[in-house]
Amino acid sequence: MKRSMLAASTVLAIFLFSGCGSAAPLAQQAPALVFPTATGETGQAPPSGVKPGTTLLTYRGHTDWVTAAAWSPDGKEIATGSNDTTMQIWDARTGTQIVKFNRQAQITSLAWSPDGKQVLVGGLDGLAVIIDASSGQVALYLQGHTGEVNAVAWSPDGTRIATASSDRTVVIWDVNPVQKVATFQASAQLHAVAWSPDSKRVAAGGNDELVHIWDVSSGQEVFTYHGGQGVVLAVAWSPDGARIASGAETAIQIWDATTGTAIQTYHGHTGAINALAWSPDGKRIASVSSASGGETDPNPAQEWNAVTGARIVSYQGHGNNLLCVAWSPDGTRIVTGGWDRTAQVWQA
Repeated sequence: MKRSMLAASTVLAIFLFSGCGSAAPLAQQAPALVFPTATGETGQAPPSGVKPGTTLLTYRGHTDWVTAAAWSPDGKEIATGSNDTTMQIWDARTGTQIVKFNRQAQITSLAWSPDGKQVLVGGLDGLAVIIDASSGQVALYLQGHTGEVNAVAWSPDGTRIATASSDRTVVIWDVNPVQKVATFQASAQLHAVAWSPDSKRVAAGGNDELVHIWDVSSGQEVFTYHGGQGVVLAVAWSPDGARIASGAETAIQIWDATTGTAIQTYHGHTGAINALAWSPDGKRIASVSSASGGETDPNPAQEWNAVTGARIVSYQGHGNNLLCVAWSPDGTRIVTGGWDRTAQVWQA
């Protein structure tokens, strides 16, 4: 089961729902939008010179854990997914809810299409669903796994999708027309998947404590990285394609994407690293964690230098159990989601 779900498996021993629900576009204000005083009037962009780590917006549209978050390619909207079975799209500046889609299964992951027109949503029912971002209607169903879809990723060139599952496989899909084109087999349940920037390779990580790298065209596994830091819960490719970051139960590791050599190990968290993301310029990494082994991480959201490993900022405004993180396309803001049922946007 995906990332956070390892942290409290008993909490997640719940019934799964089959099928997908309906959606309706909304034009209402989120009921609990909060701007700290320092950010100015509600609905306004934060002023320049805001201190890194400052909360800019709190979105309270969900009624259960926020398990996934992603910024639209144009930076205007944020999509969030939750254990409450909904995927919601909201204005990144004002918090106004735009679309609410009822997945009728707990949501594990989501990803925008590169053109910003669709959102790919993975769930515990074993399906990935493509949603029209403007109407909230289902565009396509992807059914190719026998276990939960724990992670989804859209290729940067927009032509393919990768889904990773508890059934130990990564499935590659063509988007137009939709068809399964490849299945890559791992040795254990998978929790994370990511495309290389050139859309030629995929990386995945899971319970076998490995990071697997496959060449999509040949289907060959070209590298396997073993960091010895526990179950791999997150993977992310650097924007230049030269490095891969992996988050595990005890540390974050940076790998050379060509040779598989470990470049750096970051021990700034005391909890399991559930998600991480490179800044658009590739100079920083944002990471989030949750309680692990009964130990609470006092710094669950961090931004750090991807070259030196020096911590830049520790974000203290969002509780101790965080599950997802994403950068704004311009690299100025970060969104996090977690157990407190909120998504928060903060200054990077």
